[in-house]
Amino acid sequence: MVKNITVKQQQELEHIKDWCITIIDFIIKKGGVPIVMTEIKRVVNNSYAKKNLRGLRTCSKDLNEWAKGFSDSDVSELNILLTEKCGENLTNETKKTSGKIKQIIKRGKINNENEYRTLLSKVDEIYDDNRKKNEVEALNKLLIEYDKHHK
Repeated sequence: MVKNITVKQQQELEHIKDWCITIIDFIIKKGGVPIVMTEIKRVVNNSYAKKNLRGLRTCSKDLNEWAKGFSDSDVSELNILLTEKCGENLTNETKKTSGKIKQIIKRGKINNENEYRTLLSKVDEIYDDNRKKNEVEALNKLLIEYDKHHK
């Protein structure tokens, strides 16, 4: 069954699909595991066909996380492709995520699973950096509080 969605949601679906496919094709071009990437591409296309915005957002977040492990030169090359295809790049996404994290911290609580995953991902990214110890503690406090009420 295909959902009815708004024009704005359709535009977001198309944007996220293009974003994901651009990253997947880049990974394959750079020697990534074709079987895995082909499967992820199938999931992206299937989510798009079913108008599954949540599924596409999850794929996008996962691929963005994967891209964080790329070399600086590969990130630069991918950013050029993403800017050409999608009008934005990984740097923009990082800034958006940082803004969302600041809003959550300022609010003092996590409102939903997406926010939870965003903070959890940030903690995973910075937990072993001693300079980020206070930030990790603040984020973990929010995560624990959310867990108490939602798990």
